[in-house]
Amino acid sequence: LQGGSIWCRRWCVVKNGILQAYMTSSTEGAPVDQIELKAASILRADGQTGKTNSFSIATKTSTRFAVASSEDDLDEWLSWLSHAGCKVVE
Repeated sequence: LQGGSIWCRRWCVVKNGILQAYMTSSTEGAPVDQIELKAASILRADGQTGKTNSFSIATKTSTRFAVASSEDDLDEWLSWLSHAGCKVVE
């Protein structure tokens, strides 16, 4: 995920309509970032990031960027986020 100028690998979990990002695959403790998905929009962002299979997660107050490891992984992420309440903009 990227929310500033540096890309960082994060372990993400979608739970109860909230995307939670952790530093490692251990989800014990507080997440380092949270996004309420019902208030978010998703958009492909390859042109904005310069990275293949990237997308943005935008809320009223911020935009974060993520990169999937493959096209299939990206499709899965978009499906999961859509089911969690995000508006996917084509």
